[in-house]
This record gives sequence, C-alpha cells and structure tokens, in this order.
Amino acid sequence: MDKKIFLLLWTSLVFSVRSIISSEGASVLAQPHCNFEYCISVSDEEISAEPGLCVVIPCSFMTPPNFKPQYLLWFKCESSRRCGNSDIIFHTNQNDKINLKPEFMRRVSLLDPDVNNGNCSIRISDLRESDSGSYQLRVNGLLNGYSDGFTFTKKTSVNVRGFRQKPTMTFPDLTEGHQTTLTCSAPALCSTSPPGISWVWRGAAEKEPLINGSITAFKNESLTAFTHRHLSTLTFIPTAELHKSNITCRIRFSDNTTTEETVDLHVNYVQITGNADLKESMTLNLTCMTSLSPAEIQWIKFGSKTNQLIRTSAALNNNTAIYLQEDRSTLLIFNVTAEDAGLYICSSKHLNNTIKDEVNVTVMSNQKSMTALLIRISTLVILSCLIISILWKKMKRTENLQEASEMVACHEDPLIHDGLAEADYQNCIPEGAENGTET
Repeated sequence: MDKKIFLLLWTSLVFSVRSIISSEGASVLAQPHCNFEYCISVSDEEISAEPGLCVVIPCSFMTPPNFKPQYLLWFKCESSRRCGNSDIIFHTNQNDKINLKPEFMRRVSLLDPDVNNGNCSIRISDLRESDSGSYQLRVNGLLNGYSDGFTFTKKTSVNVRGFRQKPTMTFPDLTEGHQTTLTCSAPALCSTSPPGISWVWRGAAEKEPLINGSITAFKNESLTAFTHRHLSTLTFIPTAELHKSNITCRIRFSDNTTTEETVDLHVNYVQITGNADLKESMTLNLTCMTSLSPAEIQWIKFGSKTNQLIRTSAALNNNTAIYLQEDRSTLLIFNVTAEDAGLYICSSKHLNNTIKDEVNVTVMSNQKSMTALLIRISTLVILSCLIISILWKKMKRTENLQEASEMVACHEDPLIHDGLAEADYQNCIPEGAENGTET
C-alpha cells in the first residue's frame, strides 16, 4: 500500500475514533504501533477509573489490504506474559462457543459494532478494583481468503481505584405545611444495570418510613451516547418535627457496594403553644417558637368586637408583657377579660421570608362559668335520678316475676304437686287454709 494513502487513511481513522470517544472522557490515543502493516493505536498512559463507574479504552487499528477483518477479541492478562484463550473478556462473534471470563460477562461492549471501521474502542461498565490490569487486542479475519488472525503486542493499562463518588442532593427551602421535593442524583454511569436509590430518615422521622404520604419517583437522563444519570425524587410535606433531622440518599451498585450522602433538614416554621381556653382573671401565656434565625417576631391580634388589626406590641399596658429570646417570643396578659378574646397571630420575618401561625383565644366570664357549672351539676343530678328510678323499677319487676313463678309451681303444675313432699306441700297451702273444714 502506498505510504501516503496509508497515512491519510490512518489520520482519518484516528480523528474519527477520537471524536467518538471524546465524550467519554477517555485518554488520548498515542502514535500508532505497527508490525507487518498491522497497526494499532491505544493510550500510552495508564487509564484511571473509579469503582462502580465505567471506563472507555480508546483503540483504533488497521490491517494490510489483503486481510479482511471479521472479529475482534479483547484479552485481560498479566503484562509480563502473552494472553491466551482463558483471558478473553470480549468477542464480537457471539455465535462462537468461547468461554469468556465470567466476571466480565455483559459488562464489555464495543463502541462501534462495525469492525471494518477500524474502531476497536471498548467500554467496561460497573468497574471493580479487580478490573485493574493490562488489556490486549486480537483481530481475526481472512488473509488472502484463508482464516487468520493477528494479536497486537501493544497493550493498554487500566487502574481502578479510589472511593466511589457520592450522590448529589438538591432541595429548595423547606417550609412547614408546604409540599416540597428533594432530588438525589447518582454518579453518572454507563452501566447496563441502573443503581438502586433509597432514602433513609434520621432523627425525628426515623421511625416513620413514609412522612405525610411521601412519594418517591425514579428517572434516567442520557448525558452522552453511553453515560446516564439516575435520579430519585422524594416529595413530602415538611413539619416542624422534621427540623434539625437529617436524611440520607443511599446508592447501591450492581456489585452490592454502596455510597451515600446525608444532609441536615432546616424547616422554616412558626409554632404557637399555650392555653387558649381561659376564664376571666386568669393569665394568658402564649409562646411563639420559630426556626428562622435571626428573626423579627411580632404578635398581632384581631379584636373580637372591633374587628380591627391591633398590634399588641404598640398597645402594651400594665397587664401585658412580651419576653423576646433568640428563637421565641412569650406573650403574657394578666387578669384577662372578655376583651382579650380573639385571634392571635405570631409572625416571624427573616430577610424576605415571613411565616405565621395563629391561635383563637376564648375567655369565659365568671358569671358564665358559674352558670355553666350549675348547668353541669343539674344535669348530673337529673341523670342520677333517672338511673336510680330505672334500677328501682328493674328490682321491683324482678321480685314480681319471682312471686309469680312460685305460685305457678304450687297450684298449676300437677307433676310438681304430685312430687312434693308432705312438708313442702304444706308450704304451698294459702295462709289460713289449714284451719278450714273439709267438705
């Protein structure tokens, strides 16, 4: 073959192969290594990869004009010895009964299935540390019409090491009562088997696998022709109890190894606690807690009569006090009256974020309280009388039934009469009958 034509074809081939593998992040092809017009170009540098991900071994080859390629074989063997049949990890002739190394089954694929294009690049998925080693190519075909093959002496080295990449977690601001969605992205893989993605709660939610009807969904996104990103979303409604809990996204790969990422949950919430059902002269004690920090906390009250917005902090008097702390505010109103009843709102503001909670306070007057107490006492007395009356009637009914049964047994049942002893029979004679005269 003319050397100029050979170099032109080789340059075109290498350029096309580099274009195909560039998206895979593989190493750059080295200068061709030729032997009897059989030329191969692989990486001179060791290819590093991480467990669980995938690696592309870039490769291009050319053969003499009188050789027609038919099949490609890849070996993994020790760099100090020649590869043999027991070292085959990939063979393009799927009909050929060749025993491939079992640990590489269904994990190796050819980037370009047409061997005539001269692209011998392979992709190995679901990498393991045991995949580290030297890889060598052989091409089988027809030389002048006869079966033949050539094993290239040039090898390429792969080193699988390091820790697995952790998943990436993203989520918006969490606000109590507002539905939100967390997203977990597994490391980009070119695996034929998608990883398993699971969520694990910690803290307040640990004992509840499903929080407020949480829903998980899975999604795959193609990054390149061979790599994919696997996503899992978790949709739920945050509560104040989940604040300062944490959640873990765990990735399980095909070899049962795992990697995970944990994030702390910060739920924006405002929560009012305290007794809202009062009687006159009692003390109203409400505490407003917030997760916003630092926050501006303010109490607002809607009056029960005026229906106007009243800012409590602007109308302080001797009966009212507000105690502020970093994450809470306590409202005290002493000797409450009916005027203190109404809707109380606590608002917490941090930057441009404002959240609120509310409670309806009722105040019962002393007169109403006494009336309600008398009504309850009267009701209890009436109920007691009814119960006693029912029990008395039931007892009298039981006594009457017993007397009727005795009369029937003595006067109406001849079988019982005949079987009575004399003494027993005498007991059945009506009172005063024993003094009578027999006719």
